[in-house]
Amino acid sequence: MSLTTVVDTQQMDASQPGGVKRIPVVKRHYDAAQTTRHNSKHWLNATGDDANTLISPALAILRNRCRYEIRNNSYANGMINSLATDVVGNAGFPTLQVMTDNDGFNSQVEGGFGEWAMTCDAAGRMTAGDMLRLAVYQFVESGEALFVKQYMADGYRLRMLEPDYLQTPWSMTETETMSDGIEVGSYGEPVRYYISKSHPGDMRNYKLISDYTTVPADRVIHLYRIDRPGQLRGVPWMTPALPLFAQLRRYTASVLDAAETAANFAGVIYTDSTDLDPVDVDTLDTIEIERNSLMSLPAQWQLQQLKAEQPASTYAEFKKEIINEIARCLCMPFNIAAANSSGYNYSSGKLDRQVYWGFIRWIQSLLANHFLDMILRDYIREATMVRALPKVLNGEVSWRWIWSGPKHADPQKEATGQATRLANGTVSLIEECAEEGRDWEEVLTNRARVEKKKSELGLLPVVSEQKPQEPEDETNEDQDNEDQDNKDSDEDEPVNAKSDS
Repeated sequence: MSLTTVVDTQQMDASQPGGVKRIPVVKRHYDAAQTTRHNSKHWLNATGDDANTLISPALAILRNRCRYEIRNNSYANGMINSLATDVVGNAGFPTLQVMTDNDGFNSQVEGGFGEWAMTCDAAGRMTAGDMLRLAVYQFVESGEALFVKQYMADGYRLRMLEPDYLQTPWSMTETETMSDGIEVGSYGEPVRYYISKSHPGDMRNYKLISDYTTVPADRVIHLYRIDRPGQLRGVPWMTPALPLFAQLRRYTASVLDAAETAANFAGVIYTDSTDLDPVDVDTLDTIEIERNSLMSLPAQWQLQQLKAEQPASTYAEFKKEIINEIARCLCMPFNIAAANSSGYNYSSGKLDRQVYWGFIRWIQSLLANHFLDMILRDYIREATMVRALPKVLNGEVSWRWIWSGPKHADPQKEATGQATRLANGTVSLIEECAEEGRDWEEVLTNRARVEKKKSELGLLPVVSEQKPQEPEDETNEDQDNEDQDNKDSDEDEPVNAKSDS
């Protein structure tokens, strides 16, 4: 913070010459808060609007542009696919582990929820794992994921909608408690959601925006990242990278055009001779050159081939840097965004992935806390009403979600580190299995089954029998030591030594 003394206040005072007294005023300010001719254009769009005022008019445009890049840009498409795969894991869905004092209740809930998750879509097209993966897609391209709970004749289901369906009816645009299809209460909490009966972009089955369904907030699961207090809608996570995608596309197209131009125009024919009549050759006349042939030129004329200056030596570096900057808004390292680890060693790759996997864990906690926990509670409630579940003694039901962990580039090093941690007791088998996305009870059960099968087939390792050693008598041990001392003293004497006698 800098201090600036500015004498700009005047006060009438008859005792002063001219009747004016100048009073120095000290103004404290930040240099970055000053507007000059150098930065006025840069900060032209910096305003103090609240989050919803900024998001509302720009949300549809940002969604459309992000979707365009994902459809047409292989880097954008690859990044969103990598992120979704890493969040959901190779298994496609996290493992549910119910932890109560009743094993029967635990097994019934785990098994029953797993079966329900395979048919939870009201349209019958997706599993719960497919919804999780698509939710990550929606975060990147739309900023939010929208689910509506449907209580159908055959049970509780979910309907997943694009956030475009969520919008304010025309008759309620002036309502103070409405914001982009969400009616809020006195504390800013969602009360009702207004969902259009058709997609705004569906020209085949277009309905007026006044045709909507009002859904209570407790029947809607609205997932998005909250960046500012009071924010009601999500912003696409790819938004900061949109201008960079345009720059990469323009620069790549320019490099390609220059390279093609140099390749298409093989060369020019010129002469420095002053003896030739200018009318001998027509200006901009062309000569077709046959492939794999030699051609003779007129006297005093020379052929100069055009040099292909593109791609420049800095093209690859520029492309690397801009992809790295694009991927930063997703906390994704360059080697994952570009699917290229040629410039990495093991330590660098592992260090970069730590920040990325921290972001992955945060997304997993978002999905677990605000989606998976909610649908599991609804399932347990519905299952209790439909059929009798075993009772829990203390009445408390707790659970956790075990997500698949990252695959290691060097399994040998990771296995050594894991063995060391387990040996010194800094971690337990429960924590190590959870880090890898596995259920520790299932690991022990499978291990016991393997050992039992080995025993049945006679494949257990054969341990050689060793006879126990009998304790030696102390008297004999002392006698042996004395005999050894005498033997050593005899060996020290010269071989040719003679007795004095």
